[in-house]
Amino acid sequence: MPKHIDQDTGQEFPLYPSPEWLADVEQLNREACPHDTKELRRASVSNGAIHIRHQCLHCGELIGSAVSKADAPKEMRDADLTLRVNYQAERKRQRDDIDQKHIRLQRKDGNVFKKRHREYLASAAWKVKRDKVLRRANGMCEGCLEAEAREVHHLTYEHWGNELMFELVALCPACHAKCHPGLEAEDEPVEPPCYGCRYVDWDQSQTMLCGKFGVLAMNALLAGGDCGPDARELETSQVE
Repeated sequence: MPKHIDQDTGQEFPLYPSPEWLADVEQLNREACPHDTKELRRASVSNGAIHIRHQCLHCGELIGSAVSKADAPKEMRDADLTLRVNYQAERKRQRDDIDQKHIRLQRKDGNVFKKRHREYLASAAWKVKRDKVLRRANGMCEGCLEAEAREVHHLTYEHWGNELMFELVALCPACHAKCHPGLEAEDEPVEPPCYGCRYVDWDQSQTMLCGKFGVLAMNALLAGGDCGPDARELETSQVE
């Protein structure tokens, strides 16, 4: 889980990419500089050569290919390198403000996203993705390349719910635990063990069911449930 520094406490905070956070980040991305105002400037490149480039006068970005010196005006300024530095610093400040806004909301609201994430990990949509990842890895843990892969780990939550497949890796339980050092079970949502059970099923709303006991899988896993937190009634099946 990516960590962010809570500016209020100075401590690391596991910021979850809630739909509200994603909406704010996407809005910030849409507000990126459109390069409406630009001017030809002299720009030095890595080998010391001077190229004639259009520079955005708002964000400092050098735009497009170099212009022939024969087509360039005789009088022109050097590219202003501080424009890009200042623009990038302002964009980072805006992104940090978004992160801090949602850190405060999540600190106040508690485990709202964690609940959503647990529900997602128990959905048929997630099962399709995890099965693809396990097949891609041929059932081998991509962490140690020795043990059987039984779980799927998010390398990033940037596209949570609409992941790119290379953002997901197949792991054994031991390697998965290494990805979340120092976190208690309640701090990091994990896949329900039902994925390895022959009786796992889903209803029309894509809610995970326990076919063995005819109840919601999450209810079967509760303390006092038919299967219990230790999944004592689980009957394993082979990954296709």
